[in-house]
Amino acid sequence: MEIIDLLFNKIDLFLVVLARVSGVFQIAPIFAGERTPIYIRTGLAAIFSILIAMVLPVSLDPIPQQLLPFILGMAGEFILGFAIGFIIYLVFVAVQVAGQFIDMQMGFGIVNVLDPQSGIQMPLVGNFLYIIALLVFLSVNGHHLILTALVKSYDFIPVMGFTYESGLTEIIIILFCGMFLTAMKIAVPVVITLVVTDIALGLVARTVPQMNVFIVGLPMKIMVGIFSLITIMSIYVWVMTTLFSQVFDNVDLLFRLLSN
Repeated sequence: MEIIDLLFNKIDLFLVVLARVSGVFQIAPIFAGERTPIYIRTGLAAIFSILIAMVLPVSLDPIPQQLLPFILGMAGEFILGFAIGFIIYLVFVAVQVAGQFIDMQMGFGIVNVLDPQSGIQMPLVGNFLYIIALLVFLSVNGHHLILTALVKSYDFIPVMGFTYESGLTEIIIILFCGMFLTAMKIAVPVVITLVVTDIALGLVARTVPQMNVFIVGLPMKIMVGIFSLITIMSIYVWVMTTLFSQVFDNVDLLFRLLSN
């Protein structure tokens, strides 16, 4: 009965909550992605919106009754939810960029596979690292932490309480630039190993001109790259666990900024 009462008597509150939840579900890992049918994502967003709206200790006073202010308020709620999901998704973008760096050195630059998250082509090693990162994210209950951050956002930014702050753009730019730095840190061990392999092959080509380095070098670089990935895999898992703990600190920083 409470659900029916919410849908019929507090439909405006449900729609406002749905806007913020939909923003998160539009880009956040696990909940978004081309492999997840849109009707499943829509259903999950509606279910979580009902649950959140039922437990929120808010009144309908902040919700405007005029159409234009209501639409603008929903747009602000969607942008806030999208910003939360975007900050979390940046970690996975860093993994894909790191995979692109590694692929170019291994010789897989022209080999791409379909990314289930964005529906675009992505590097082969990047897809492998992305899947590992996704498993690590699930192992640390990252999907639970996303929902926790979503509910926690109402403690800092109430319904229709989103206002643009000048520091928001700065934080997004800093995190976006930090994504490239993170990608370099992930890719550096393998890339350096492959660069050393290139140097060794160059020396061999100078000392043994009869050897066809181009034929020998490509499979050798692939084997060295795969061996390097296997060697650093335990370190990579530890790095991803650390990054996932830090990314939710960044989300908390976003909440504190928007709540002044």
